[in-house]
Amino acid sequence: MIFSSITDKIEGALGLSKVSVSTNIDKSNRTGKYNASTTLSLQDKLYKDKVYWNLAIKFPFQSSGEKEENPIGYNAWLSYNIATGLDLRVGGETAPKNNKINLRAPNRKQNRINYYFGVDFSTKADSIGDLFKRIFKKRKLDTLKK
Repeated sequence: MIFSSITDKIEGALGLSKVSVSTNIDKSNRTGKYNASTTLSLQDKLYKDKVYWNLAIKFPFQSSGEKEENPIGYNAWLSYNIATGLDLRVGGETAPKNNKINLRAPNRKQNRINYYFGVDFSTKADSIGDLFKRIFKKRKLDTLKK
C-alpha cells in the first residue's frame, strides 16, 4: 500500500499489467539470524487474457558484518489461465547456494537454475465451508418446457 502510487505510475509508463513490491523477513531456525529481502514483481500479457509472462526479482538486505554474500535472485515464468483462479505455470528460478543440484557430478559446474512446471489454484473464501462450495459447485438443472 505504501508503494501503490509508485507502482501504478511504473505500470502506466511501461505498459505492464501488474507491478508490485513486497518485503519478507525470516528468522533462520538453524542460525537464529534474521534475513530480509524485497521482491519486485512484474507481469504483462503475451496473448489476450490467457498467457502472461511474469518476473520476480529478489533483492536481499545484507549487513556489513555478514561473511556470506546473498546474491540477487530471480524467478521468471509463463502462466496460462485455464479459468478464474486456475493456471498452468512453467519457469525457472535461481537455486539457493546450499542446494545440491548435481549430486553425481561434483567436478562439473553446477547449474544454478531450478526449472519447474505446475498448476496454481487460488480463490478467496470467508470460511472453509464457503471454500468447498466454490470448488465443488452444483450445476443448475435446466427445466423442461411443455
